[in-house]
Amino acid sequence: MPPKEYRFRLSDSAYVTGYLLSERGAVIDFVVKLHLLFEGRSLEVIRFDCAHGGPHKDILRPDGSKHDVKKYNYLDNRQGLKLAIQDLKEHWIVTTQLFDHGWYTD
Repeated sequence: MPPKEYRFRLSDSAYVTGYLLSERGAVIDFVVKLHLLFEGRSLEVIRFDCAHGGPHKDILRPDGSKHDVKKYNYLDNRQGLKLAIQDLKEHWIVTTQLFDHGWYTD
């Protein structure tokens, strides 16, 4: 099956993009990102993917470097994708507030 790409807006200043590659119902590869519009730029602040050995969440600084990494190696890719979507739906507002207050710059 060809890869699928997604994009949906959460607010005037936040949106999610996603990429999914599946084969016969199995998730082969995925990336789900939270982007914030900040000072006239679109910044990627959260990225879930399954590269480097398993599902994980990268929390990014405004310059694109990693602030933190949370690994979910106990999940398969389908579960990791489901977690990514659920996490962003439930926490995007708090993430936006933390980012706006400079929490991710240290």
